[in-house]
Order: sequence, then C-alpha cells, then structure tokens
Amino acid sequence: MATTVIKASTDKREYESFVLENGLTVLLVRDVTTKKPAAALAVGVGAASDPPELPGLAHFTEHMSMQGSDLFPGDNTYKKYIADHGGASNATTNMEHTWYRFTVADQDAENQPNFKGALEIFVDHTNRKKKEKEVVSFTMCLPYPLFEKPCDFVFCFAACRYRFTVADQDAENQPNFKGALEIFGRFFAAPLFNPDFIAREVLAIDAEDAKNRTSDDRRLLQVLKAVTSPGCSFAKFSTGNAGTLRDAPAAREPPLEVHTAMRAFHARHYVAPNMSLAMVSPAPLAALKRAAQQAFKDVPRAQSKQNEEGAPFKKGPFDQKGFFDLLQGASGQMGRRGGEATEATEAREEKGAKQAEWVAGTPRLVSFKPLRELRRLALLWEVPVTREASGALAGQPEDLWAHLLGGEGPGSAFAALQDSGWATGLSAGPRVDQPDVAVFQVRIDLTEEGERRWRECGLVVFAYIRLLAAASDDGLLRHWAQVSAIAEMKFENDEPGSALGYANELCRRTLLFGPEHAVSAGRLFSSSSASPPPEGGRKEGPQEFDLAGARSFLGHLTSGKVVAVRTNTAFTRAECDEKDPGEKDADREEKGERKHELDTEERHELDKQEPWYGLWYGDRPLPPDLADYWAGKPRHTTDGGVANGGVVIGPPSRATLSLPEPNRYVPDDLSLLATAAERAAAAAARNALFAIKGGGGGGEGPEEQEEEQEEVEGDYGCSCGAVAAPSVPPPSVPPPLVAGEGRACAVHPGSLASPGAFASGAFRRAAAKKAERKGLAAAALELMPPPRRLDLTSTTPGGPPGGPGEGSLWWDLWYKLDATYERPKAQLTVLLASPQAHADPVHTALLCRLMSKALQQRLYAASIAGLNWSLSPAPPQGLVLSVRGFSQRAPLLLEALTKELRDLGPNLLESQGFCSKEGGQGGVAAHFETVQEQLVRNYKNWSLERADSHAAFAARLFLATGRWEVSEKLDAAQRASPASLAHFHEKLLSKVALRGLVHGNLSQADAERTAQAVHDALHAKATPAAQAPKAEAAEGARGGGRGGACLLPVSSGAESRAVSLPVGSVHRVVFAAPSKAEANSAMLLVFQAGQLETDPKKGAILRLLAQMVREPCFTTLRTRESLGYVVSAFILSFGSGKGASASSLAVSVLSKTTPPSEVEERALNFLRSWAAELRGLEPEVFEAAKRAAAAKLLEPPKRLAEEAGQWWGEVVHDDLDWTRYEDLASATLELELAEVADLYEALVVDPAKARRFAVHVHGNAHPIDAKPSTAEATAEADTAEASAAGSAVESAEGGREGADNGAVALERDAWRAWQSSMPLFPAEVERARP
Repeated sequence: MATTVIKASTDKREYESFVLENGLTVLLVRDVTTKKPAAALAVGVGAASDPPELPGLAHFTEHMSMQGSDLFPGDNTYKKYIADHGGASNATTNMEHTWYRFTVADQDAENQPNFKGALEIFVDHTNRKKKEKEVVSFTMCLPYPLFEKPCDFVFCFAACRYRFTVADQDAENQPNFKGALEIFGRFFAAPLFNPDFIAREVLAIDAEDAKNRTSDDRRLLQVLKAVTSPGCSFAKFSTGNAGTLRDAPAAREPPLEVHTAMRAFHARHYVAPNMSLAMVSPAPLAALKRAAQQAFKDVPRAQSKQNEEGAPFKKGPFDQKGFFDLLQGASGQMGRRGGEATEATEAREEKGAKQAEWVAGTPRLVSFKPLRELRRLALLWEVPVTREASGALAGQPEDLWAHLLGGEGPGSAFAALQDSGWATGLSAGPRVDQPDVAVFQVRIDLTEEGERRWRECGLVVFAYIRLLAAASDDGLLRHWAQVSAIAEMKFENDEPGSALGYANELCRRTLLFGPEHAVSAGRLFSSSSASPPPEGGRKEGPQEFDLAGARSFLGHLTSGKVVAVRTNTAFTRAECDEKDPGEKDADREEKGERKHELDTEERHELDKQEPWYGLWYGDRPLPPDLADYWAGKPRHTTDGGVANGGVVIGPPSRATLSLPEPNRYVPDDLSLLATAAERAAAAAARNALFAIKGGGGGGEGPEEQEEEQEEVEGDYGCSCGAVAAPSVPPPSVPPPLVAGEGRACAVHPGSLASPGAFASGAFRRAAAKKAERKGLAAAALELMPPPRRLDLTSTTPGGPPGGPGEGSLWWDLWYKLDATYERPKAQLTVLLASPQAHADPVHTALLCRLMSKALQQRLYAASIAGLNWSLSPAPPQGLVLSVRGFSQRAPLLLEALTKELRDLGPNLLESQGFCSKEGGQGGVAAHFETVQEQLVRNYKNWSLERADSHAAFAARLFLATGRWEVSEKLDAAQRASPASLAHFHEKLLSKVALRGLVHGNLSQADAERTAQAVHDALHAKATPAAQAPKAEAAEGARGGGRGGACLLPVSSGAESRAVSLPVGSVHRVVFAAPSKAEANSAMLLVFQAGQLETDPKKGAILRLLAQMVREPCFTTLRTRESLGYVVSAFILSFGSGKGASASSLAVSVLSKTTPPSEVEERALNFLRSWAAELRGLEPEVFEAAKRAAAAKLLEPPKRLAEEAGQWWGEVVHDDLDWTRYEDLASATLELELAEVADLYEALVVDPAKARRFAVHVHGNAHPIDAKPSTAEATAEADTAEASAAGSAVESAEGGREGADNGAVALERDAWRAWQSSMPLFPAEVERARP
C-alpha cells in the first residue's frame, strides 16, 4: 500500500512510495524543474557490521559492487555510460549505511520537437508584434495540432498575454536515465565480483587510507575509537587497507579467502528488504514506478531483514591481539615496527578490561596531538540512543540542548568564553549516532590563553549545563516553541536542490525514518504545516515535546560521566626519543619553546598507541578534583585557587550566563511581493525554459560539483568511485561594443576607485546585445530575463566629494524582483571595489575576519532565523558584502553591516587603549588578537596540506602574476597590528566604488532605499564611541604597534595576468612535500590552451574534451593501473580580470605507490593513446557527448541563490554576457569531430605545438633524490641534446628554453624571477580612459 509522504505545503513536487514484491522500499519524486534525473540506493549495512577478522569489508564490498554485473560485465561500463551522458556517480560507506547514486542528462528537448518548433515561431512572432501590443494569433503557423496538454506556455508583455499549447511526445521517454538505471540495478541483483579486480581495488582502498592519514579529523576519530570499548561497533576500523584486506587474511592458518567472505557478506546484507531506493525525475510517477520495478525486480529477497547471527550491530569481543599478530607476521601495514605492534596490542588488552568504564560513566581525560596547529577542548558524554524513542515529528532531546549549549548569542557559554579571550568557536550536538551507541559533544576552539585556562573553559560549559538544569519548565518550553517555529518556517520555505543531492539524501532518510517521514524528520517538529493527507485520511496532530525525557537526557551531561579530549600540538610522548612523522626540527624547537604552556605532568601524557594509524595519545582518569571543580564543588586553596592533583587552577570565571532572549530576527511577514499573475507567468515561462533548453541537465550546481569532486568524508564515512573534477569557472568574454559609442569601453579594475567609474555607457550593453541574440539565446532572455540596471538619483543634494555631480550616487546597482521561486527570500550583494584589497590580501583577510568575529554574538540570532551575511575578499576587484535569507529584515541588516564596516577602523584604534590579554571586555582590538592568531595558525598549517594541493598552488605561483607565497603572508600577518589594520581600513574606504545586485522578494523602492542607505553610511563621518587621537592613527600609518613595520612583497595591482608559455615548451617543477608526514606524492600536468574568451569555439572544444577524457583517464590511471586514489582531469584557469586569464587542460594524480616521474610518464602515455580513440569515435557517440556537454551548460537554476549567483558572476566582472552558457552550448552542438581531435593533438600530443607545464611533489615514500624514471631521464637527454645543438637554455632560476623539446627544470622558490622573463596574456591589457 502506498504511503503518504509528509512534505511542505509549498513543495510542488509529487511523491509516491511503495514496496516492490521482493521487499525493496522505493520513494519516487517527480520534479518537473529538473533535467538531470537521479537515483540513489541505500543499503542498511556499514562498517559496524565488518567481521572482526576483516576490518574494511563493507567498504571493500562497496568498491567491488561497481565492477561489473552479469548483463554488463565491463569494469567501466557504468562509469563510461554516466560520463558519456553528462552525469556523475559516487558511492559512500559509513558505520551504518552504504549508498550509491548517479545522475545523467537526458534529452527532453530532442523528445519534444513540436514544442521546440512552436516556441521558435512564437518567440519570433512576439518579438515583431509586442511593440504594437497586438494579440498574437499564430495558430495557422503551426504545423502541429493544438491541445491543452502536455505543453502549456504563458508569457506577458505589458498588458498583453500570449499563450500556446502543443501536443508532443511522451514526457516519460528518458532513454539515458532508463539506460543508466538498468546498469545500476544489476549491481544489486547480480554483481560479478570478478576475482581479477580484487588486487587493484585493495590498492585503491589502501591509497584512500593513506590519503586519510594526514587529516587531523580522521586521526582524532581513530583515537576516539581507540578509547571506546572493544565491544562497541564504533571501535571498528572502517576504511580498511592492504594490511586488513590482503596481508593479514593471507597470513592466517588456513588463509582467509577475502573474495569468499565478501560474497557471504553481500549475500547476507545486500537483500531487498534491507534497501531503499529514491528516484527524482521529471517523468510521471507511473513511468518511474515501471522503471523501478523493471530495474530492481531481481534483487534477492531474504527471509528477514536481519537475523540474530547477522545483526549488523551485534556486540562481541574484538580479538585485537590475534589480528595484530597476523599483521605483525605479514607486512606490518599499520605503519609501525613489529615491536611497537606487540606493545600496542598488550597496552590495548590491558586497557580493554577497563574500557567498560567509558560506557559506565567513569570520567576520562584524553590527549591528542594533531599534525596541524589546533587547540581544542571537547567534552563528550555517552547518552541514550533517542532515534527510536519518539515519533519522527517529535523533537529529540539533543535538538533542544544543542540549540542552547551551542548558542553564540549574548549570555551563552560561548559569549562568556569569547569575552574572556579564551575561545574562537563553540559547537554542540551529536558526535556519534548509531543504533547501539550515541555520544553528545560540546567542542571549544581555544585561543592560546584559552589553552592555558582549559579547565576554566570546561567550568563555563558545566556552569551553563547547570543553568539549563535549573531552568523552569515553562522557560524551556518557550525556547522549544521558538526552535519548532523557526524549523517550521525554514521547512515551509525550503527550495528544491539538485536531483542528485535530493535522491542521495532521501534514500538514507527512508531507511532511517521510513518513507512517510523521509522529507520531514528532524526538520519539522509539528505537522501543523505539513501538506494534508489524501481525502479521507487523518492528519497527524502536533507532537508534544517530551520535556521529562529531555531533562533525563541532560542528566547524563555531568562531570562524572564526561570524556574530556584535549587537542594540542605541544603534547609529547613520555620517555620517547622517536620524532613524530612529519615533525621538523624547527617545529620541535618551536614547540619546545611553548612547553611552558603545559603543566610538567602534561608534557608526557602520550603513553598509549592507537593500533591502526600508530598514533600516540594519552588516556587516563579525569582527576577527581577537576571533576569536582567542574561540578561546582571545588576544594579551594588559601589563595582562592583550586587544588587539582598538585596543580593550582585560577579563580572561576565571573562571566554572566543566561538563557537566550526571544529572537528578534524571526520574520513576521512572509508575504510575496510579486502578484499572482506575475508568479503564474513566471511559472509558465520557467516550464518553457526547461523545455527549450534541450538536452536537459546542466550547469552543475554546487551540490553536483561536490558529487563529481572527491567527496569530503564525515566522521565515519568514506566515499569512493567519484571521478574527481574541480569546478570549471565560466570563461571570461570580452565586453561587446557599446551601442552608439563605436568602441569597447571596458572599465579596468584599477579605475574602479575613481568617482563615477560606473557611470559610463559600458554598463548599458545588455539591451544592445539582447537585440542581436537569435534562437536559444533569445528565448532564454525572454523566459529568464536578467536583472536591470537602476538609474539612481540621490534624494539629498550633493554627491560624494569629487563624484559625478550633485544628485548622483556612487553606485552601479542591478535589480530583479523574483516571481519564479515563490519564497520570501532575497539576496543583496555589494562589491566594494578598491585596488587596496588585492594589493594587501593579508590585511584584507584580517579585516574580514575581524568584522565577523566582532559581530559573532550580536548577529548569531539572525543566522538562526535564516538571515545570513558575509564579508569576503573578491580578488582582484575588492571586497564583497552579502546578505541572504528571509527578505523582511535583509535591507536593514545590510545597512547595519555597512555602518559596522565603516566604523571598524576607528573603533579598532579607540579600543586598543584598554585591550587586555588577561580577559575582560577589550573591544574590537581584543578580537584582533584572536583573528590574527587564527590567521597565523592557518598559514602555518598550510605546509600540512595534501601533496596535490601543493602542486596546484605551485602551478598558480608560476603561471599567474600577483600571487603571494604563504610564507610571505605569514610574515605579514605576524607583523600586522591594530594600528596597521586601521590604516589599511582608512585607505581601503578612502576610494571605493560600489556595484551591487538586489534579487528576490524586495521591491525596486526597497533596493533604491538600501542603496541610498549604504551610500550614506560609507561616505558619512565615522562615529566610534570615542574618536582616536590623530597622532595614534599616524603611528599606525608608519607601521607602528607591537609588530613594527608591516613589510609587504610587491603586488601586481588589481589584476592577475596569466603567463604565456612558449609553443612547444616543457617546464617541470620538482620539490619535496613540506610535511614529512605526507606519504603521498602528487603529479600535475597542465596543457595550456590560451585565452578562450577570444575564441568561443576553442572554449567549447576544451570543455568538451575535459568531459570526454575524464572517465577514461580515471578508469585507466586509477582503476586499472592503480596509480593512486585521486585521479582527475579538468579545466584549470590562471589569471583574472578582463583579457588576462588563460585556460588549460589539466590532469592531477595523488599516489602513494608510484613516484611522480613515473606517474607523469604513464599519464602521458594514456593521453597520447587516447588521441586515436578520440579520432575514431562513432558519430553517434560523439553526438551524444556534445549533447551531454551542452546539457551541463543549459539547466536553469533551481534556487534563488543559484540564479542570483549566475547574474552576480556577470555583474561583478562587468561582463554582462547574459547568454554566456546558451552561446557556449550552441557552439558545442556545432562542433565537428575532426576539429576537436585536431585541437586535442595540438594541445597534448604534438611536441612542436604543445605547451606543457608539470609539477612533481614528492612525499616521504618517494625521496626526491631517488633514481630518475624513464620520463625524467628522457627529459634530461632532451635538454642536453638541445643544448648541444645550439638551442641554449637560460638557466638562471630555471630559465627559459630555446628548443621545443627541451624540458626546463624550474626551482620551486624561483618563480618570480622565471615569471618576470616570460610573456603574459595579453601583451597589452585594455584600460578605460580617464
């Protein structure tokens, strides 16, 4: 029987849920606004079900499940099909679930020829008739019969309405989606599990494990697992590696057959009743139902969902000693010596007998040493599992306590810590949520002073918990009522996202909450606003919050049951002479200087070793005196301190704690400004827009880009199978001629600070361009009109000093009223254009962080109420101030933020006089100390990033001007002072031009009033609490303060230009990874294509090539040759600003097993061999690839924020190319295979034409002085031969080459000298005349 899905009343999608005959639960969603249908299937099994003898088996099963099936035996059939049709796919395993998903672009426009043809006639006819305001009658022009369904289009011009309907082919015809679904379904019905693929997939998992080991989040996760009771499923090692899946099983007597164990695991858990499928598509539900039944009917059914023996969360002993003995006798894959393995095993056995205390509540103190500079205190408590305790519409206890404990407003625990100068952040909520264990956490990000006072930080948290426990029932229920009301408001006004993201989410939520609550659970705590059930059904009444259960939950958050986890790089091992991996001598010396921050007892706390990563950590009982102190019953010493095992704790904080006030930012007016007629016309236009943008699918939204990229793992998850592809920025297109001016009038970023810089005709190009568009572009402009520029006139006499004249505003403002998405939301974005921001990125970063930190408490309530803001650098133009969310109070917030930004510099100097490091109210200057410390720490931590990140950064240093080394930024950040920042602030705002976009549920009058208010605020005299003396400001201008002069490297100004590599050149940069803990090496290949904005066809070809080569590159280098876990092919652009950027085709590989030189050689072999495959493509395959590439460009945005972002991209760069993607799609569809193959061969294959740049980063597994591979030896021979022939190569700092085939070796630190000798794109940058 079908189940009614609870959804928001504003959700126009159709839902249907049913159960197949084999027991598989299916949730269907019809979303007519999507053109990239998606499907996702979740299996109710994860790493918690791994057998003790095979850690990582669930993850391994996930990998092997996608390596072919009975009907589709090819190992890359699935991925190739997805890639050929413009899609994306991935799979993930966490502790509880394994889920798989895909999306493809389909060809609806190709299947709607009648509608497409009618629309072309319609657009042409209305363009000719709308000026006359005549009723359009063109029935006789259509060679198609007229019906009322399925295609209906309405559009209004002035007072006239035009309508047509045509009959077309069945909307359910989605061949690409149905084809992918058929392949996808066979993975679960009859996977091959080909034994020939086991070795390579084990290597893939081992590479994934190696990648994870440099993540501090992963490392901490392993420590938490180490202190967990062995009988708890959370203790299991979820990823697996070559040791657990190959070496240890082979060392057993008799050997354990992993292939056999995997098949048994799959047969037990991969059964239909243990699965849920979600499908999101524009097709009718009946068609989707038939497709699901056909594709998944053969999935085997078990007698019961879980039997006692195979229960995934069955508790039992984990025979660690026997397992690690096998590893020790095998190959020692845990990354430590055999003696250490035995020592760790014995220590774990001894600890295991006591670890029941973790579950029973004995308090503990755990010490964790990260790779990066982090200072944190986490307080964790085991709490009751509440997932099954109450209805899906009732609030869980952790929802209320997470809201109150994690609050950042005045009176909160965070506010007390921040005001004392001890914390930079605080979060609260579930840390572990599994059927057999739940852990609640409060985590504090500490300052240096907070680290010294970590005990008092804990005291503040426990004091707040006691405050919550003492609160009245009425008070708590009032807070819960507000939590519920805000959740309902957000639920009702949520906007649809990508089909892939939604299917991915729904399949798991269906398993957890059932199909009825898959959409609403955890988001809606009352059914009062949910859509009504079918006629005759009973609507579920509002759920009452279980306050008694919530108080019982809170009773577990005591100092007697806490596990306190301290994170600090200064921790060291007791009686250990061995250096930690990756720790440099200089780092150790620096940390040695900081050891005074720690008690003598704490310097040697790392006395236990985690078995999987080999990490040393500390684990001991929490001192009883500290537990008493946190409980509010300390034993005081004579001087007012607190005795704690010989350590004296300072007096408790006197901070004032209180429950939050009612949220004044919650909107009380959610009405829509667009009229019903305007919304109806917009809806019809939107439906038509989706129909005409043939090929469906398109412009990858943020969610789909994330899917195609390597997914970021959560605490327990691992994500596999994604063909990593960094997002491709849109190409820059030069501005067209301004109508009537006879020449291009581009405004160069360097002139943006001039008064009246935006007051030229260069910003009125849209109308002229619109008239020139034909076909698809013209229709797109009619159906989704871009914002329009407002002609602002000041209501007060006198413009800004030196401005364009009296009555003018210093503004370039664009506006669009939303009638499409029907949500009471808006996005207001303002560019403060100033070359100072790009010239000094360090002070720019400090300014943005300081404003965020200074307003963190005051505006926290706004973020809770769905109104968010940000101030961020926007190189090379300046700063971007943005407000987004519910529209009612958005303009007032933007105005208030502008005033705060204006007064920040003067207030910084004014508060510097009474800033105190010992705590207390220090004003803005006190926050400066915090943000400076954070920024310095981030720059220091950069060296610990992955090797592929360093490769990409090095390429940008060499190939784009105006870049800074991280070491330069670190030096500048350390030298900065409040005075220098105040001086920078003054310079930044002394010459600033404004460009903005107001889009959403706001009127034109609202936009104009907001523009006036922002203008007045920025150009009014600053009004701090007390004006700072001019002498002090002058001191700051000279670089005074505690840091002295702030010496900055030379910047290129307000633009970053790309280096133009010589034709036929090969340049290579080779260096060691900065972190010795990095075992992986990286190789980045860049093939420079040039300036695509001057050649649209070339840009279309490059996009098409990147799409087509991505899957075979991944399959060859990652899957079949096992070079590394991360393999990607993508477009990489260098430089920014009009006419200054250049694009390239790039390939990146992160490898633990293969040195970079060999990786480059094998990557080149693949790329050269693929040229023949490309040229030999069948015509229908090439046509499908073109349609898929066009589809990625054409899907209209699904959310207001997406559309606003699309328009802002044109406005902020002054391009105003409103039909950029339509033009690229048209150019793509017109391409011929021969011209695509010719460009690829010139770009990659032909050494006389290719412009190649390679970066090699060597991890510790591949020392840089190792014997060179064939590629490096050949390169050296080429260079020698070229030199002998007289083609001299200048070698100063790497130099330039004179021979096409000579590879030039470049020194990593000599990028500036090399760059200065190279030509740039373009030779002359067009600048606006004064």
